[in-house]
Amino acid sequence: MMTYFKRKDYDKSITNNVSDFEPGDIISWELSPGVTHIGILLSGKDVYHNMGPGSTIESDFLFRHRIIGLYRIV
Repeated sequence: MMTYFKRKDYDKSITNNVSDFEPGDIISWELSPGVTHIGILLSGKDVYHNMGPGSTIESDFLFRHRIIGLYRIV
Protein backbone atom coordinates (compact mmCIF):
# COMPACT_ATOMS: atom_id res chain seq x y z
CA MET A 1 0.00 0.00 0.00
CA MET A 2 2.83 2.39 0.82
CA THR A 3 4.33 1.93 -2.64
CA TYR A 4 0.96 2.57 -4.29
CA PHE A 5 0.39 5.76 -2.27
CA LYS A 6 3.87 7.04 -3.16
CA ARG A 7 3.36 6.31 -6.86
CA LYS A 8 0.08 8.26 -6.76
CA ASP A 9 1.94 11.16 -5.07
CA TYR A 10 -0.19 10.96 -1.93
CA ASP A 11 2.82 11.01 0.41
CA LYS A 12 3.47 13.96 2.71
CA SER A 13 6.44 15.02 4.79
CA ILE A 14 6.55 13.38 8.21
CA THR A 15 6.91 15.69 11.20
CA ASN A 16 6.45 15.42 14.95
CA ASN A 17 3.91 18.26 14.93
CA VAL A 18 0.32 17.07 15.37
CA SER A 19 -0.97 20.15 13.51
CA ASP A 20 0.66 18.82 10.30
CA PHE A 21 -1.74 15.85 10.36
CA GLU A 22 -5.37 15.98 9.21
CA PRO A 23 -8.34 13.71 9.89
CA GLY A 24 -8.46 11.05 7.19
CA ASP A 25 -4.68 10.88 6.76
CA ILE A 26 -3.37 7.37 6.27
CA ILE A 27 -0.36 6.66 8.45
CA SER A 28 2.07 3.76 8.51
CA TRP A 29 4.32 2.89 11.42
CA GLU A 30 7.19 0.55 12.11
CA LEU A 31 6.16 -1.36 15.22
CA SER A 32 9.47 -3.21 15.44
CA PRO A 33 12.21 -3.92 12.89
CA GLY A 34 10.49 -5.28 9.77
CA VAL A 35 6.97 -5.10 11.25
CA THR A 36 4.79 -2.39 9.70
CA HIS A 37 1.28 -1.24 10.53
CA ILE A 38 -1.23 1.14 8.95
CA GLY A 39 -4.17 3.18 10.24
CA ILE A 40 -6.36 6.21 9.63
CA LEU A 41 -6.13 9.38 11.69
CA LEU A 42 -9.46 10.43 13.18
CA SER A 43 -8.57 13.62 15.04
CA GLY A 44 -5.72 14.85 17.19
CA LYS A 45 -3.73 11.72 18.00
CA ASP A 46 -6.66 9.27 17.77
CA VAL A 47 -6.31 6.50 15.19
CA TYR A 48 -8.62 3.88 13.71
CA HIS A 49 -6.68 0.69 13.08
CA ASN A 50 -6.79 -3.08 13.26
CA MET A 51 -4.39 -4.44 15.85
CA GLY A 52 -5.07 -7.51 17.89
CA PRO A 53 -8.49 -9.14 17.91
CA GLY A 54 -10.19 -6.52 15.71
CA SER A 55 -10.45 -2.98 14.52
CA THR A 56 -10.52 -0.28 17.16
CA ILE A 57 -10.27 3.44 17.81
CA GLU A 58 -7.25 4.11 19.96
CA SER A 59 -6.62 7.41 21.70
CA ASP A 60 -3.17 8.99 21.68
CA PHE A 61 -1.75 6.39 19.26
CA LEU A 62 -0.30 8.69 16.58
CA PHE A 63 3.24 9.03 17.96
CA ARG A 64 3.38 5.78 19.93
CA HIS A 65 5.56 4.13 17.24
CA ARG A 66 7.91 5.49 14.59
CA ILE A 67 5.94 6.90 11.65
CA ILE A 68 7.33 5.72 8.32
CA GLY A 69 4.59 7.01 6.01
CA LEU A 70 2.04 9.80 5.88
CA TYR A 71 -0.43 9.87 3.01
CA ARG A 72 -3.25 12.25 2.15
CA ILE A 73 -5.71 11.41 -0.61
CA VAL A 74 -7.48 14.52 -1.87
